Amino acid sequence: HALLKNALQRAQSSPLYQQNATRISLIAGNASEAMEEAAKERQQSDDSCHESLTVSLRNSMQSAHAIYLDPMYPSRKKRAEVSKGMQMLHRLVGPADPAQSHRLLAAALNLQVARVVVKRPRSSSVLEGTERWSGQRTDIVYPNTRYDIYHKN
Repeated sequence: HALLKNALQRAQSSPLYQQNATRISLIAGNASEAMEEAAKERQQSDDSCHESLTVSLRNSMQSAHAIYLDPMYPSRKKRAEVSKGMQMLHRLVGPADPAQSHRLLAAALNLQVARVVVKRPRSSSVLEGTERWSGQRTDIVYPNTRYDIYHKN
């Protein structure tokens, strides 16, 4: 969080990136829980305040046009090691949890934003639970990466 916060502050003070960077909100917390609560609040349409969400987080989630998800990739089957930076991240975060990735995607889809983008390894399967998605799904494929894009109808 600290590295991302620093990068965002530098972008906001740069004339080249300032216009776009000022539209980005960085909020630390559990994304699945935040999106689930924002979706519930959007459905309830009342003025009650959920204690675990700040006002800025609720407003950010409810006014989002797109959500970008980059969950940890599943374990590699190749023998080659990932880069040292990624090795450190894997040690800090732990192995990929398919259930957590599914929960994250389900929470994002429940928010009913215009589009949800999920970054996945090219050869991996689509995250479970999306077969009930009633909107359009598009894939953008690169040599090592695939972006699954869920468009709201």
